[in-house]
Amino acid sequence: MKKNGIIILLVMVILASCVKDDDENTINPLIGTWENSLIVDGFIFKNVYTFNANNTGVLNIIVSFQGEDPETYTENFNWRINNNNLTLLIQGEMEVVNYSISGNKLTITFQGESIVFTRK
Repeated sequence: MKKNGIIILLVMVILASCVKDDDENTINPLIGTWENSLIVDGFIFKNVYTFNANNTGVLNIIVSFQGEDPETYTENFNWRINNNNLTLLIQGEMEVVNYSISGNKLTITFQGESIVFTRK
């Protein structure tokens, strides 16, 4: 009887550890690199957001104009999500935007405007 109790206890510990491992390995679909490009008055803006698992990230904005060498601007940021809201803290300023992910597309909506990013 004592042996059966030990086996049951071991099985319970193994099952509990498997459940915990599965929870810890669940990856937020936002984590990764997303980019979009837009053209405004002949300027090409390429926005590249990288979301890290530790809730930090890097934004690279690459600007080019009529074949000239592009200029890159880089900003570090912190992020968090709550339901469908994405909060970004960049240079001490907080922005809260609505977001959704469908396949390899990230849509961010801010002040009624939607911007679609593609997973890189």
